[in-house]
Amino acid sequence: MISPLLKLLAASGEESSILYYYFFLRSLTPPQAAGKRVSEFGEANALAGFNHLLIPFLIGIFLAVNMGGSGTAPSFSAAYGANILRKSVIPGFFGIMVFAGALIAGKATATTVGKELLPAEMMSFSLVSIILFSVAVSLFIANLIGIPQSTSQATILAVTGPACYFSVLNERKLLLEIIP
Repeated sequence: MISPLLKLLAASGEESSILYYYFFLRSLTPPQAAGKRVSEFGEANALAGFNHLLIPFLIGIFLAVNMGGSGTAPSFSAAYGANILRKSVIPGFFGIMVFAGALIAGKATATTVGKELLPAEMMSFSLVSIILFSVAVSLFIANLIGIPQSTSQATILAVTGPACYFSVLNERKLLLEIIP
């Protein structure tokens, strides 16, 4: 059973990426298929105990680590440089602000990414895993090089690629509302 608080966190936006993607994937599972150990092709899964959410969840953790790495330095460099905040309090303060931002202003972003660019029925576990992985790798490379990168922009482009491939991209939403 999913608690209402976790559902709220899942719908709150990109900053709570692990919970959002976990429950987004969970919501896409057809009720009749939930809990069955059958692959997409119908044969029995060789790893009967393998949870189909494990791979997207691990990718989500990798993404969250990279989101923290790309967001903490630009957010707190001025306060740290001016000796307003100690280095030891920055991660906790950053976490609190991310959580507050996700609760207050993240629902519209989650709706845009999860439904309005690419239809929700197109999002399979494989596709969502690929999208998560591409965002995580792009953030990881940007962090290694030291280039600040927007998680929102990386996510939008990662969702736009499959939408173009399947010819279902909502161009109006992308070109008139998101890009400007």
